[in-house]
Amino acid sequence: MKLDLFIARKIRNKENSDRTVSSRIIKIAILAVSLGIVLILISISVGFGFQEKIKEKTKAFSGDSIIIPFENNSSVISSNPVSVNELLNSDILLNDFLESYHLIINKAGVIKFKNEFDGIIFKGIDKNFDKKKSLFSNFSGSNLSFNNEISNQILLSKYIANKLSIKVGDKLELYFDLDEFSFPVKRNFTVSGIYETGFNEYDENYGFVDVRHLQKINKWNSNQYGGIEIFYKKYTDNSSFSKLLYNNLPSDLDLIKLEDRYKTIFDWIKLFDFNILIIILVVFIVATLNMSTALLTLILEKTKTIGILKSIGANNYLLQKIFLWNGLFILLKGIFYGNLIGLVLIIIQKAFGLVKLDPSIYILDKVPVIIDFEIILFVNFGIILVCMLSLVIPSLIISRISPSKVIRIQ
Repeated sequence: MKLDLFIARKIRNKENSDRTVSSRIIKIAILAVSLGIVLILISISVGFGFQEKIKEKTKAFSGDSIIIPFENNSSVISSNPVSVNELLNSDILLNDFLESYHLIINKAGVIKFKNEFDGIIFKGIDKNFDKKKSLFSNFSGSNLSFNNEISNQILLSKYIANKLSIKVGDKLELYFDLDEFSFPVKRNFTVSGIYETGFNEYDENYGFVDVRHLQKINKWNSNQYGGIEIFYKKYTDNSSFSKLLYNNLPSDLDLIKLEDRYKTIFDWIKLFDFNILIIILVVFIVATLNMSTALLTLILEKTKTIGILKSIGANNYLLQKIFLWNGLFILLKGIFYGNLIGLVLIIIQKAFGLVKLDPSIYILDKVPVIIDFEIILFVNFGIILVCMLSLVIPSLIISRISPSKVIRIQ
């Protein structure tokens, strides 16, 4: 065993057994590092968890990208059709990086139930649009049925259902807008299910119906749709493949990425990165200050030991390494307990979802967490590196300690 490491262990064992000022300062430093690590792990886990879950939920509704006619790119309503056969024949929708696609039509209209009215956007969906777990935070009733006959069922949000006092199984009158020169078309629908997403933009405005019904109302053929929602395979470089897909589209079609369609939402979740960075910087500053204070206190308490070691030939470099080893012992102890506590709390939340959220405010019904061991290791090595570099400065005081003065004073 190296001499510096051997002496450092002896000093550490003595500090653990003695009730000295430095031992109390060291315990405070360990506590500060542990709490800092816990705070960093939770902030990273929750911040990235929010980003992932909100992206996942937004993607479930709208896909990674949507193909629509250029005339529709500034409007939610599908006013012009896309010919799907044209895209299928050119293999644009059969690329390996595509997981799936949904054929949709959006159409404005009005719901009438008894004497109550409400404006709504009817989103026509096909059989590929399934009720995913990530899609609805709450759901009652049954999903739309896609048989040979066109379905007269509708999925409504809980917000609209409560507003009009609608329940599953109720009969509704729907009025679809055609154009400014025609009267609205009336159709009778049955409520098959009531959903809640947490997205106010969806819950307040959208109802889901069979896309074939909207094709019939628009007088479009079975090959024409308002848009095609594209879903990429996991771990696909969305930006690169969106650009590739766009370059292969006919000149009258546009491709809009999810981030551009919901810019407000994605700008909001980007703020999590800034908040996480601020927390990490604050923790790093607090940890380095506490560690520097603990090491400086330990050096000042061990001036006699330093003087004796110098008198028998120990140089400043050796003594610095001895106390830096002690600093590393303190730091690793704090990091160990911080990681242990932080990971336990994250795993408990991931397994049981104890901390709940109001989905009408936060979109999600519980605090989402993810565990990314690469980021955790990066943070741990980062705090070790920064703290150890900062400990070099207080360790320089060793060179100013004179053996003759220290031993004489003692």
